[in-house]
Amino acid sequence: MPETKNESPTSKVELIRRGGFTPELLDEISRFRRYIFNNAYGDFLVFPSTGKSISAQSFFDRDDYVNPDEMDSVKPEDLPCDEETGEKAIVYRQPKKIRQLTEWQLAGEDGHAAILRRGTEIAGLTYGYRTALRRIFELEWSNKYIYADTSPAGYERDWNVFLDKLNRASPFLAFDESTPAYCWNCLASDTESKGQGRGITREYFNHLMQDLEDIDLPLVADTLSNSRSHAFLRRFGCFEITGFLNTQKAEGEEIIVISSLKDIAKHQSGA
Repeated sequence: MPETKNESPTSKVELIRRGGFTPELLDEISRFRRYIFNNAYGDFLVFPSTGKSISAQSFFDRDDYVNPDEMDSVKPEDLPCDEETGEKAIVYRQPKKIRQLTEWQLAGEDGHAAILRRGTEIAGLTYGYRTALRRIFELEWSNKYIYADTSPAGYERDWNVFLDKLNRASPFLAFDESTPAYCWNCLASDTESKGQGRGITREYFNHLMQDLEDIDLPLVADTLSNSRSHAFLRRFGCFEITGFLNTQKAEGEEIIVISSLKDIAKHQSGA
């Protein structure tokens, strides 16, 4: 059973340990990931060749976030074509694919999560997992459209290019495919829970200090440049890989950041 900590009279934080990711919980996490990314980050539909994306709110002409059930009601014939290129949009995060990858990342690996619940619903989430660096690359960045049902050809990313950029950027560590690392997926929360992010993050890293036998690991994460998570990681010293993910959004470039899990976890836990 997950450990529960009170965050406010109407919400709570659940800390999920290794082995605690039931099929039902993985369904919930996958659904919430789609809910946030398809709305807040505009990643509902995408035109692969240009990278232009359409948010669920824009597609459904809504001001509020769109429920995943409504997203799933969209039929292939309803998908728009790019006015300039004529290319048909694809679903950026296909439900079955994101559920499969979520299971591989958390249930199939050394996974952890901190889940903010408001009542019975997930309102905020941060999670991560420990595995070999090559495996992280395969699960996170091996294709620009890895969460599409069938990742379109021509958008694969090269492991050797990634490794070369990583080792060139690293000031002291030498990485290879078997290097153990911790992949952190930064906080995502709904519009009502933005102010509780620090508490969720603090509980999460304190949880890792207690649960991981080996905390002295490189932490890797992708984030948007100049975002809050980017600023958070920079506080602890980090180096960055730019120009590899080749994803540009209005808020900034998507980059990969490498920091120290031990330094972050010790600071967040007050150790």
